[in-house]
Amino acid sequence: MKLVINGEEKIFDFDNLSLDEFLKNQNIRIEYVAIAVNCKFIPKSMYKDIELQEGDDIEVLTPMQGG
Repeated sequence: MKLVINGEEKIFDFDNLSLDEFLKNQNIRIEYVAIAVNCKFIPKSMYKDIELQEGDDIEVLTPMQGG
């Protein structure tokens, strides 16, 4: 499956995967990120319900400190 992760196209060895399974597979700790799929913010409570599709654009957003 081809996905775009933070603007970079990547190919993965799976066909059907939920967003939750994908994040676990990539060792992304959900308590420290916000996720958007195809420019739509996804609440953490829905990660298990989102089935990734070929070509999905996933943005993994991490908080930053600034001043």
